[in-house]
Amino acid sequence: MTGTSPDFYLVQVKKPGELDKPWAYYNVVETIAAADAYSPLSESDCSLVAAAGK
Repeated sequence: MTGTSPDFYLVQVKKPGELDKPWAYYNVVETIAAADAYSPLSESDCSLVAAAGK
């Protein structure tokens, strides 16, 4: 996966009574695609990004 960003996962921690497997602590509520999570650097308002482009 070189050059790409991973997707993000919004998770909810399970209650102790909801654990069906010893390692399954979370419910995935939503998957957020990397393309939706990040803005292109060209659209950034950050002064550090602007200074790096000079």
